[in-house]
Amino acid sequence: KHLLVFAADNGVVEEGVSSAPQSVTLMQTINLTRHKTGASTLCKHFCCEITVCDVGVNADIKEPKVLNKKIAYGTQNIAKGPAMTREQAMQAIITGIELVQNTDADVIGIGEMGIGNTTTSSTVLAVLLDADVEAVTGRGGGITDQSFLKKKQVIKTAIDANQPDKNDVIDVLTKVGGFDIAAMCGAFIGAAATRRPVVIDGFISAVAALCAYELCPNAVQY
Repeated sequence: KHLLVFAADNGVVEEGVSSAPQSVTLMQTINLTRHKTGASTLCKHFCCEITVCDVGVNADIKEPKVLNKKIAYGTQNIAKGPAMTREQAMQAIITGIELVQNTDADVIGIGEMGIGNTTTSSTVLAVLLDADVEAVTGRGGGITDQSFLKKKQVIKTAIDANQPDKNDVIDVLTKVGGFDIAAMCGAFIGAAATRRPVVIDGFISAVAALCAYELCPNAVQY
């Protein structure tokens, strides 16, 4: 068993949608390699290997145990325009596919680290399901009532500003997603391609799995 964690920052945090500052992404990305987080402590206890992959943390990481696959120093603010270019979205997906293919394990777990990524995930989910923003948005790391209202408004603004095409998953990821979600999407596809079961754990992982299903419906079997 092997847990793959994809770490990236999200430009939307400048809108005040998170309870923690962006610097926590870097801190926790490093802590994951040192068994100082919940996920890595559980991995250690159950003898599960863990790989932490930087696909877009907004900092240079000097910890050698963090795999450097950085696409950019965080995404752009989705409330003001696209998160990334289509090429970057494709690069993130391929990074996820390749990492799984190069991981020797019978079963794969897919996780993430990135302040602001419940906002991007809720936005992606609202678009793909054509769902009401209120129905797919939670408090994330535990924000105040005022910030929660702001978060939902920011998601609506992002959808209006970018007009993502719900029938084109890569367009949705490009405009309102994150490097972490796109890489996780690729990882789900990579697991299916190598015929190995993969564990969906948590909201962001589930949104990434939905993206993988939309891109490659057969992936759902794994």
